[in-house]
Amino acid sequence: MLRIVESINRRAVRALLAPERVRDAATEKRVARIVGDVRTGGDAALVGYAKTLDGLDGAKRYCARRLVAVAETLSVR
Repeated sequence: MLRIVESINRRAVRALLAPERVRDAATEKRVARIVGDVRTGGDAALVGYAKTLDGLDGAKRYCARRLVAVAETLSVR
């Protein structure tokens, strides 16, 4: 379940940023399925999940340079 906290709630924000995390098998399984779907289904699967999970209500366009810049900031494990 996704939990949204107010940024002024310092205790909740610290808890979200704490290095210790509890592994949840159900969540990991769901994420693995989503990643697999996007790998095989490409953009269509990604848009489907954006509609379902993020409430995307139409086509979106993004600047390729901006996407590359953001991707370069991500760490890969």
